[in-house]
Amino acid sequence: MDNQKEGRDPGGQWFGGLFGLLDLPFIEVLTRWPVFLVRFERLRILQMLHSARGPALTMIWTNLFWIVPILVFNQYAQVYAIELGLRLEQVGYLSSVTMCFSVVFYLVGGWLTDRLGSLRCVLLFDTLSWPLPMAILAAADAPWHFYLAAALAGTMTGVVPGWHALFVSRIPPDKRASAYGLLAIVSNLPGLLAPLAGGWMVGTFGMELGMRLTYLAAAWLMLAGCALRWALIPPIPPSQKQLTDAFDALIEQFSIYFRTALRADLRWFFLAVVLINLDLAITGVFLPIYFMKHLGLPEKDYSLVTTVACVVRLVGMAALVPLIRAGNIKRFLLGTAACWAVGTAVLLALLRAPRPPAAVAALLPQLSAGWGEHYLLGMILLVSTIWAVGGALWGPAIMAQWMNVIPEDIRSRLWGAHGAVGQLLAAGALAAVPHLYKPWPPSLIVVELFLESGALLFFWLSLRGGLRPPEDPPQGS
Repeated sequence: MDNQKEGRDPGGQWFGGLFGLLDLPFIEVLTRWPVFLVRFERLRILQMLHSARGPALTMIWTNLFWIVPILVFNQYAQVYAIELGLRLEQVGYLSSVTMCFSVVFYLVGGWLTDRLGSLRCVLLFDTLSWPLPMAILAAADAPWHFYLAAALAGTMTGVVPGWHALFVSRIPPDKRASAYGLLAIVSNLPGLLAPLAGGWMVGTFGMELGMRLTYLAAAWLMLAGCALRWALIPPIPPSQKQLTDAFDALIEQFSIYFRTALRADLRWFFLAVVLINLDLAITGVFLPIYFMKHLGLPEKDYSLVTTVACVVRLVGMAALVPLIRAGNIKRFLLGTAACWAVGTAVLLALLRAPRPPAAVAALLPQLSAGWGEHYLLGMILLVSTIWAVGGALWGPAIMAQWMNVIPEDIRSRLWGAHGAVGQLLAAGALAAVPHLYKPWPPSLIVVELFLESGALLFFWLSLRGGLRPPEDPPQGS
């Protein structure tokens, strides 16, 4: 036997490699784990790619025509409105207008989808709710322009039932979590560069001109996305069932919704989802204002926060989404709420510590010397990273849970009623939060922690019972 090939010298001693230990089996495994990880992740991502076929794949890549511009402008949308003269309360009212219109179109979205077919409904509301508001915001110079754009943007919820009907139309139930995971990964990929592009636009052209140019480009891109979907996606014909009139349909929607949401095995789950939706609505509107206007984070640095969060979400989804199964989805939802609550608690703690802890100051005096300069950005990056881990789990898990729990024949109607209730609650919250924020801005973080802790509790309570599909509506309703 060749001793050199065995990694030994003639005297029988180990040599070479990592202090002579590289050839030991467990050391070899440890040193090669990145290769194993990359191969394992490649296999899981290929599984996600194979799960999305037909209309789902087209919906995923055409979604980039919306996602890219949204990631560019969304981080500065509220600050842009304030720069053009709107007050903080008016920013809250704008969001409430959007939510109120969203309620209406959540309710009629399922009804219209049954009558027009999924593709027609998607094209109608995609055009009405995105390119038109973007064009208005690009030229806005008065408050009523913002209110008109907010009202049109609220019609976006009319697309929800038809969009998801198209997406899952050729995907078996056991593949849906992977398909939604692929959608989430592709939707987050532009986050590696798009937020930085927004920061560059604002830094180069200023807030007003940079945002006007961004909104104008967004309008054209979203219009092109609508045209591509019209050309590439085969339509799903309208429902062949005998359809009720609009008023009877609304009564039926809410009857199904409340009968489902109040069931003993589902009520905690529905309560948790409502609290999470409130949390997302409030923080999405007011956190950028809090970070940039109250804490003083430079506008160009906020794009770095958004980019880091997107990177963390991408890594988290690639690693964790393939592990989601029908039997463990609720545990992933519990993990989402836990990450968000922990991140917010860390933010509250750091806001009370303008200087590093004594132990850190003693061990790292150079860090302490520059603490004031970098503390704010580092604090927000840390908290955003924790939140992003939860965000990596939320989208794929909640969408798969909805699709698996709710039967297809009542899905669009139950979804519409649930969305209407959530949007109506969010509209009231967005109108009320500025009145808490203005006298004491940290109240925003306290409200956030309260909502996330409540969702964590309710998701934990929902683990005690299994989720069963809701009962079918009575015949003839």
